[in-house]
Amino acid sequence: MAGLALLVACGGPSDTSLHAAVLAADLESVEVADCGTIRHEELRGECQLYAAFTVGSRRGEELGPRCDAVDEGVWRDECYFLAAEDLRRRQRDFAAAGALCARSSRFVDDCGQHLWQSPVKVIVDRHLATGDLESALAEATPVYCEWETILGEDSDIASRFWRKLFGGFFEHTRVLDTERCAPLDDVAEAHCRAAVAQVYLRRLHMLSVAEPDLLCKSTASNKPSVEALRRLPNLQAEPDPLLQSLLEEQHRWACELGEGGLPPMGAELLEVEGTPVDCSG
Repeated sequence: MAGLALLVACGGPSDTSLHAAVLAADLESVEVADCGTIRHEELRGECQLYAAFTVGSRRGEELGPRCDAVDEGVWRDECYFLAAEDLRRRQRDFAAAGALCARSSRFVDDCGQHLWQSPVKVIVDRHLATGDLESALAEATPVYCEWETILGEDSDIASRFWRKLFGGFFEHTRVLDTERCAPLDDVAEAHCRAAVAQVYLRRLHMLSVAEPDLLCKSTASNKPSVEALRRLPNLQAEPDPLLQSLLEEQHRWACELGEGGLPPMGAELLEVEGTPVDCSG
């Protein structure tokens, strides 16, 4: 890189000048190592990500080795994440893309979902009209086992996958009812009920943001109930202890504590032990 070499030769270029020189250089000459003299950590990371992913993608190069050259940490993790998505778009090579996801550390869960949620949606759409959860589970089993192998134990696919599968049946359902999960085996039923509850919690959160008075003042007592909120079109649900617990947590979080977002305790209430399928065979 002649421009960068000139800056160095002139003595003491600033980090912003070094960063700008990499961005301005001809794409064919840019390498991750060109960013190494930038002292500011964030600027160096941005530069390395640009040199590894953006430049590598435009040059049509294999992105994994380029990401390897990025400093360990959030920028390298993001590079693997972006590289996985890029590979999936260009080559539809889900296994290779998944291998990149598995290396994205803090982003492995979101990265993996970006890949496996497409086949899951196809399965949900195929069975949505009949609401046949058992058939959907059977069809999704090989998909899950494939991605569990690719993403490894550090991913949260064991819970996220099933919540996404079963949740797809309830996201557009008018009246939420955990009894729809009853025909499933015990562990699958627990994941299914958690999926129903997650949809309900999201609807509670939307209510607390859009019309907080309806959540905070909708009941005569201090303790809200699933039954009392059923008069609201988007919160029609059959009574269930799990839904009631989530309602009380969202009410406490939003109405009593005045906090925004979802209640931290909600995630714990939605946790399910085990997976509905055995991939060892």
